[in-house]
Amino acid sequence: MKTQRLISSYDEINDIFYGKIDGKNGYFANYAVNKGIFINIDKNGFPVSFFINHASNVLHISKEILEESNVKVGIDCDNISIIFNIFINNVKIYNGKFENNYKIPAFNFMLDTNY
Repeated sequence: MKTQRLISSYDEINDIFYGKIDGKNGYFANYAVNKGIFINIDKNGFPVSFFINHASNVLHISKEILEESNVKVGIDCDNISIIFNIFINNVKIYNGKFENNYKIPAFNFMLDTNY
């Protein structure tokens, strides 16, 4: 598993939760892996950022919790599925498993605001 420093933010007004790997800018492709959850991939097929529209509804969590700064996001991808986990204050708040319909190459990343 490769660990990268995560920069995350939450826009309470528009209810958008956003995260990007520190030092990465732009992306090669954007994939809607589930309703409201998008992962941005670089030219090598690795994640560089993600965002979640209507985050409090998609994640079934309060807006106040999404404003916390201790965030970890695990993204695991193989030829069959994409697993997307979110931890806030070391508590798993979301676990989603989606089909890899996009043929995204295999990777295993942990994005951590405290890395």
